[in-house]
Formats: sequence, structure tokens, C-alpha cells
Amino acid sequence: MNKIKFSAFADLHHDMEWCGDGEERLDFILDRAKKENVDFIIHLGDMTHEATAMKETLDKYNNFEIPTYHVLGNHDMDRCTLEDVVKAYNMPHEYYYFDKNGFRFIVLNANYIRIDGKDIPYSMGNYFQHGKDREWVSQEQIEWLEEVVMSSPYPMVLFSHGSLVREDVTQAALKNREEIQNIIRKAHANGKRIFMCINGHHHIDYMRIYEHVCYLDINSAMQCWMGSAYMHDYFPKEFNEKHKGAKYTVIYNEPIHAIITLSEDGTIEIEGMKGSFMFGVTPDMLSETGCSQGIKITPNVMTETIKLQKEVK
Repeated sequence: MNKIKFSAFADLHHDMEWCGDGEERLDFILDRAKKENVDFIIHLGDMTHEATAMKETLDKYNNFEIPTYHVLGNHDMDRCTLEDVVKAYNMPHEYYYFDKNGFRFIVLNANYIRIDGKDIPYSMGNYFQHGKDREWVSQEQIEWLEEVVMSSPYPMVLFSHGSLVREDVTQAALKNREEIQNIIRKAHANGKRIFMCINGHHHIDYMRIYEHVCYLDINSAMQCWMGSAYMHDYFPKEFNEKHKGAKYTVIYNEPIHAIITLSEDGTIEIEGMKGSFMFGVTPDMLSETGCSQGIKITPNVMTETIKLQKEVK
């Protein structure tokens, strides 16, 4: 029976504005992946806000002894063009797939603005001015996805930065998620299998089984974004002066992430981890606030084992 084991982490946000210790967090993740003997490692978007300035860190990740992969997040294109980020991340394309151990893994780029029917990729922070028109998978990519899914001889996993199913994330909800859902339904109706859809972006720990697919949000390996409405003074003054964006976040001590094992029979094992907040912040201190999704903030990635039914009818 085919099995595969991989490390998934998200939203490292390696940037001095937030915390500045992304290098150490990445080392922890890579060390754990090596100890766990995983088959590959994937980052689910927002690794850094300026990829062209992080060559040493990216070289470490891109050239690691275990195969590594990237998913593009919105902040990856804050200070770089899409083309520059794809090159810096050593990606074969902005969206792509790879087959390994009898599974197909499909990487999507859900970072498009759609204006008057035209798909415009995120680049140099252009999406900040288009809140209502952002969070699209391009039409060209939708057509490519259907072809890749329907031609797959293997069970599949879809990776994206934002959730492919959730509607309860306000502005961050993917606008054309129903098109992707229809491709998944078509695949299942034709005897294909999508086991999981895994994403980052929302900085929370969340799982849902929907229409025989496991949808998993991986929490940030860095912090939970609380926004200007919840600016706080939990961190030392010197820290806030050095890291200008920190006061809008609660930062995790540990780079929380998951080791996931898939089996051909539909068994999914998620080995998460529990963390804590920096500077003694506790959940009780945050009880009167909440992140943008209105969900309780926890520095965790769940540990769970589930088994999907063998066939979808």
C-alpha cells in the first residue's frame, strides 16, 4: 500500500517588521522533518515579504537534503514581482504539480485580482488597493487544474494559500471556490480521489470534512494577526520599536506546524504540536479580543487521525 509522509508549515513571515527570528524557526522545522524522515517539505505561503532580500535563507530551504516546495501567499508579492518570487523560490511555475509515492500533489496560486473579467496577479503589493476584487484563482489555472485532476492516475492533495472551501473568512474567502469544488465533485464522480486540501493564510488551526475531502488549515509558524483594531501593549517597548508590526500580532514561541502521513486506503495522520505565546501572553489575556476570523486564538496545530471512506459515490 502506498504511503507518504511530509512536513507542512505556513506563514513564516520572515521579516524584521514582525519578529525577525524566521531563520531559527525554519531551522527547527527542517530539523524536525529530518528526524521524522519525511518524503518532502512544503511551505503554504507567506514565507517572506521580500524574497529577493532573503537569498541565504531561501538557499537553505530550496537546497535542503529533503525535497522542498513552495506555495505562493499574498505577502510573498508585497515588495517583489510575481516573476521575481517564482525565481527566488526556485519554483517550476507559479502553479504546478508533482507526483510522489503514488500520490499527486497540486499547488495552486490563489493570489489574483479580477477586474472586469481580467485576472491580474498579485505583484509589488498591488492587491492592497483591491480588497473586494482579490482572492481569485485565475481562469487559466482553473482550466489547467481540471485537466491535471482528471488525468491523474493517483489520489490527490491540493495545496493553496487560502482555504478552498471556507466562506467564513470575510475578505479572505476565495471568490471562485465553487469552481474548484465542482472540479472535485467531477473528479469523484469519475472515480478519482482528492484526499485533502491544505492551506495556510488564516493563521488558525482548523479542520473540516466536506463532501469526502479533508480540508486542513495549518496555523502560522510565526503569529496570529489581530489587526489594528486589536493593537496591544503586551510586548516590551524595545521589541515593538524594533519590530513595528508586532503590536498587531500575538507571536508564538514555537514554529508550530504539522507532519502528515497519507495512506492509499484513505487514512490521514496529522502530527501537530502545541505551543505558547511570547512574553507570557495567555489565552485569558486575549479573551476580550480575537483575530480577524473571530475564532479563539491558540498556538496549536491539531493532532488527528481520520480515515476517509474507500470510494466516493
